[in-house]
Amino acid sequence: MPRLAVVRGTGLSNTLSFPLIPQAFTELECTLIGRATGGSGAVAAELVLNGDVAAHYDVLLQGANNGGYLIDNRVAQNNMVLAFVAASAAGANVVCASKFWLPGYAAGTFFKQVLCLTGNVGGGFDASKTVTGLWLSTAAITQMDLVVSAGNWTSDSVLYVWGRM
Repeated sequence: MPRLAVVRGTGLSNTLSFPLIPQAFTELECTLIGRATGGSGAVAAELVLNGDVAAHYDVLLQGANNGGYLIDNRVAQNNMVLAFVAASAAGANVVCASKFWLPGYAAGTFFKQVLCLTGNVGGGFDASKTVTGLWLSTAAITQMDLVVSAGNWTSDSVLYVWGRM
């Protein structure tokens, strides 16, 4: 499976962007490891596809969070909340990592689905979530942006993208 991109945070931008996505694969597989410079506690990592910030995203979050259980259904959103990352003020023991897939991203027949497994460990942020999202568009995905809801991506944040045949 070829690696298509490594996108690193700079500390100066709230967006990790992968433009000009090759259309030669059947699925994208991505890994996100990151932190935000702003906010306190957990900061949302929001996926935007092809620059679309209209209400074209439906998201279902399910998971365990500090001993409780979470089900959150969000319809007609302006982005897809994939994960929550720690603010930079959180201790070094807080680790936030996510793995997500975009099957059929290059096809033009169906709405685009995203499946994400995400987890946070340490500092009272312990959580494990499954996120299922739908982008209400049949357009091929040619650009992917991950935006933090507060501050910027820290310089040690990284997004890896692979293409699967």
